[in-house]
Amino acid sequence: IGKQLDITIVDAQLKRIFDSLKNNQDVFVQMVCGYADGSQLVVGRTEVCKNGNLNPRWSERFLCGRDQGRGGRTLMFQVHIDHLFRTPVLCGEAEFGLDNLWTRASTGAQPQKVPVPLFKKGEQTGILTILIAMQAGSFGPSTSRSFAGTEVAGYKSSPSAPGAPLHSFQQPQPSHYQQHPLQ
Repeated sequence: IGKQLDITIVDAQLKRIFDSLKNNQDVFVQMVCGYADGSQLVVGRTEVCKNGNLNPRWSERFLCGRDQGRGGRTLMFQVHIDHLFRTPVLCGEAEFGLDNLWTRASTGAQPQKVPVPLFKKGEQTGILTILIAMQAGSFGPSTSRSFAGTEVAGYKSSPSAPGAPLHSFQQPQPSHYQQHPLQ
């Protein structure tokens, strides 16, 4: 496979605690690919940052390849609070055009730090920090998952084992709802 978009989800700074029942929060990031027909598909997810509260950290890498035939148009980053017996709570989200991410990542030799403003109901709720870069090479089917517009593999960076496989993704679940422009 040719070049891939290398996305590292570094950390977030949230403006408040979003959990209505506890004074701390366990936080994760979900990546959702948006398609021309309006459908959306969860294509990647970080580990849960236990007690991440206002400043969760992940430093998790995701490699994304392109499949022009499937028609991926956007990549949304959604920050959620994880719950054991309740539905996860959205803290904020941001959406990017896939073409824009690929172009931006192609302009530099070094990974580029991108502060991603997060919004919920028109209010800025925090900032997610990601690094993007282009990566040559391929990855095997055991660490990748194909989805419309992109293939994704999850890796966690650590000093002892850089690039070590992190986890398998859950089977993506499609949903249909309207896309919204970034604020």
